[in-house]
Amino acid sequence: DVGRVCILQGPVAVRYSTKANEPVKDILDGIYHGQIAKLLERLHGGEQDRISSVEYLGGGLALSDRSLAEPAEAELPATEIHVLAVPKDLSEVPEDHSWFETLAGRERSWLRALLTSRVVMQGSRLVDNVVRQALRPQPGQVARVKSRSDGQPLKVEIIDMAGQREAMLAIDGKGLIKFFLFTTARRRQCALEIQLMYSPQTGAYPIHEVIDGHVERIKRFYAQLWFEDTSLAESAIGSAALVHRGPETIPSQADVDAFRAAIGAARGAKCADVPLDYSIKVFWPALCACLMSATCDGDLSRLVHVSNAFSRVKGQGIRIGARLGSEACVTEAVDGPTGRLVGVCGYVLADGVPAVEVRTKFLFRRAGKASSSASQFRVVDEPDTELHIGDRTMLARILSKSWFVPAETTSRDTPSGHGYKHIHVGSTLLFRL
Repeated sequence: DVGRVCILQGPVAVRYSTKANEPVKDILDGIYHGQIAKLLERLHGGEQDRISSVEYLGGGLALSDRSLAEPAEAELPATEIHVLAVPKDLSEVPEDHSWFETLAGRERSWLRALLTSRVVMQGSRLVDNVVRQALRPQPGQVARVKSRSDGQPLKVEIIDMAGQREAMLAIDGKGLIKFFLFTTARRRQCALEIQLMYSPQTGAYPIHEVIDGHVERIKRFYAQLWFEDTSLAESAIGSAALVHRGPETIPSQADVDAFRAAIGAARGAKCADVPLDYSIKVFWPALCACLMSATCDGDLSRLVHVSNAFSRVKGQGIRIGARLGSEACVTEAVDGPTGRLVGVCGYVLADGVPAVEVRTKFLFRRAGKASSSASQFRVVDEPDTELHIGDRTMLARILSKSWFVPAETTSRDTPSGHGYKHIHVGSTLLFRL
């Protein structure tokens, strides 16, 4: 009985036990506040006004003037924007820590905490700070730091040597930091968004990565890279559908020649048949839509391709000028020792008829705890099973089962009463899952 445990106190504990039936909370609070009072008396003479305050406890300390980088700096007082430039000469590019110290400024702030923290909290784990990895100084790079009138930074933009925006950092009034990395694909600028929370009250690790919505933000970035029309990807993100279809296309001889050149294949003689490898180009939108769906609940930045398999459907093929489409479905999502294995199977359709079967597998490398087993599944092709009805007893047993509903019936069949008239002794039933 826990409520009847007798605790034998020592002489020190007895000395300070001055109250009967004192709650445990009051005892622990007394110890906590007592320690604070002792430190206050020893370090500050008991005067709270002498206690200094800081923005946060974690992060690195400011370096001395001698160790700071010496980038060119210009200040625009009207807009309160500080411009820091990295030298174009590779030999003059500052060390990473010097650049981050200069960029972060001397005052403790969210920007200093972010740029001087080598690790950040990701849930209950400590992971490398990806912002530091992405913002390492490059020749000719320019940083524009926008600050409030009191010197607190609000926004940082990184511009490359060619004048293109590489990255951006900004914080809102609630401590939410949004970090954007930019790249150019499909003749447009694509942005990867990472969200972090500045929590100065959390001690040594004031920067926390926002986990909620992280997978969806990664998927939206890859949607910009993989899809010409991102509406197909947007509809797939969060969708629980298993089957996804891609847009139709009609390949020309120029399209096929360009594909052959891209994969390093010999052009060869002109032929109306399209090479089998071209199937992945047609199948790609439907395949990516599967990876975007809620069924594949994984971080696409940790995706590893495992295998591809192509096979022509007997009597079919894809030819130049045919109307090609695709459909794909997720056939498995199973957790393993190294991550989640996802299988996708589907067809390239030629004029609406399956022409090429495509099977592919991917691995989402695990970065933490395994997913719930409730979201795991595998579609298995079961062999057909035949059952011969040899006597009236077997016939009666089959017809009495509530789950027995033939796929094909006639107008004379009635599922009650005397059963299905076209099923009788001597019939052979085919069961197919």
